[in-house]
Amino acid sequence: MKVLKIIFTVLTILFAVLGLMGVLEYDISQPIMFTCLGLLNVITAKEYNSRGDKKSAKYFLILGIFIFGIIIVTLVGKYYL
Repeated sequence: MKVLKIIFTVLTILFAVLGLMGVLEYDISQPIMFTCLGLLNVITAKEYNSRGDKKSAKYFLILGIFIFGIIIVTLVGKYYL
């Protein structure tokens, strides 16, 4: 799990920097960045759940689902409306 958290953290930061510097269009880098962030929150929720901290696991899971919802609404709104 620790390796996955490191990978998704690096990817989140990398796509944020690439989007802000203008190397990638922000329309491309933002969904990828938020997807990595959502996956990072889901992995963190799984870790907290395995440690027995159900309350923190629930918060991270809700945050991850919220981030995925924002990604879906943004992409649907941008490309289909």
